[in-house]
Amino acid sequence: MKLTKKKGDDTTLRKIWNDDKTEVVGVVGTFKDLLAVGIVEKVTEYSLDTWCCIPLKNTGRWSGIGATREQAINNAIFGKKLK
Repeated sequence: MKLTKKKGDDTTLRKIWNDDKTEVVGVVGTFKDLLAVGIVEKVTEYSLDTWCCIPLKNTGRWSGIGATREQAINNAIFGKKLK
Protein backbone atom coordinates (compact mmCIF):
# COMPACT_ATOMS: atom_id res chain seq x y z
CA MET A 1 0.00 0.00 0.00
CA LYS A 2 1.25 3.46 -0.91
CA LEU A 3 -0.25 6.86 0.00
CA THR A 4 0.07 9.89 -2.27
CA LYS A 5 -1.10 13.49 -2.27
CA LYS A 6 -1.18 16.31 -4.78
CA LYS A 7 1.70 18.80 -4.77
CA GLY A 8 0.95 21.72 -2.51
CA ASP A 9 -2.02 19.95 -0.89
CA ASP A 10 -1.99 20.66 2.84
CA THR A 11 -5.15 18.65 3.63
CA THR A 12 -5.24 15.18 5.19
CA LEU A 13 -6.44 13.64 1.91
CA ARG A 14 -4.36 10.83 0.42
CA LYS A 15 -4.97 8.41 -2.44
CA ILE A 16 -4.41 4.78 -1.44
CA TRP A 17 -2.60 2.76 -4.12
CA ASN A 18 -1.90 -0.95 -4.34
CA ASP A 19 1.71 -2.04 -3.66
CA ASP A 20 2.90 -1.75 -7.26
CA LYS A 21 1.14 1.62 -7.64
CA THR A 22 -0.91 0.51 -10.66
CA GLU A 23 -4.36 0.99 -9.13
CA VAL A 24 -5.98 3.47 -6.75
CA VAL A 25 -7.95 1.42 -4.22
CA GLY A 26 -9.30 4.21 -2.03
CA VAL A 27 -8.92 7.58 -0.40
CA VAL A 28 -8.34 8.49 3.24
CA GLY A 29 -8.69 11.75 5.16
CA THR A 30 -10.57 13.46 7.95
CA PHE A 31 -14.33 13.89 7.67
CA LYS A 32 -13.79 17.63 7.38
CA ASP A 33 -11.51 17.31 4.35
CA LEU A 34 -13.59 14.56 2.71
CA LEU A 35 -16.73 16.70 3.03
CA ALA A 36 -14.97 19.83 1.78
CA VAL A 37 -14.02 18.25 -1.55
CA GLY A 38 -17.33 16.44 -2.04
CA ILE A 39 -15.97 12.90 -1.80
CA VAL A 40 -18.60 11.78 0.72
CA GLU A 41 -21.41 12.59 -1.70
CA LYS A 42 -19.66 10.95 -4.66
CA VAL A 43 -18.69 7.74 -2.90
CA THR A 44 -21.79 7.14 -0.79
CA GLU A 45 -24.23 8.51 -3.37
CA TYR A 46 -25.94 10.34 -0.49
CA SER A 47 -26.43 14.10 -0.72
CA LEU A 48 -25.51 16.44 2.12
CA ASP A 49 -29.26 16.70 2.77
CA THR A 50 -29.38 13.01 3.78
CA TRP A 51 -30.02 12.36 7.45
CA CYS A 52 -27.71 10.25 9.62
CA CYS A 53 -28.41 8.89 13.12
CA ILE A 54 -25.38 7.86 15.18
CA PRO A 55 -26.28 5.73 18.23
CA LEU A 56 -24.30 5.92 21.47
CA LYS A 57 -21.25 3.69 21.90
CA ASN A 58 -21.67 0.10 23.02
CA THR A 59 -25.31 -0.19 21.97
CA GLY A 60 -24.40 -2.62 19.19
CA ARG A 61 -26.45 -0.64 16.66
CA TRP A 62 -25.59 0.48 13.13
CA SER A 63 -25.50 4.15 12.28
CA GLY A 64 -28.66 4.91 10.34
CA ILE A 65 -28.85 6.72 7.06
CA GLY A 66 -32.07 7.82 5.43
CA ALA A 67 -33.82 10.39 3.31
CA THR A 68 -35.64 11.73 6.39
CA ARG A 69 -34.87 12.09 10.09
CA GLU A 70 -37.41 9.41 10.94
CA GLN A 71 -35.96 6.96 8.42
CA ALA A 72 -32.41 7.48 9.76
CA ILE A 73 -33.54 6.90 13.35
CA ASN A 74 -35.58 3.86 12.37
CA ASN A 75 -32.65 2.34 10.48
CA ALA A 76 -30.29 2.85 13.45
CA ILE A 77 -32.32 2.39 16.61
CA PHE A 78 -34.82 -0.15 15.40
CA GLY A 79 -32.56 -1.84 12.86
CA LYS A 80 -30.60 -5.02 13.29
CA LYS A 81 -28.11 -5.25 16.16
CA LEU A 82 -24.46 -5.93 15.39
CA LYS A 83 -23.13 -9.30 16.52
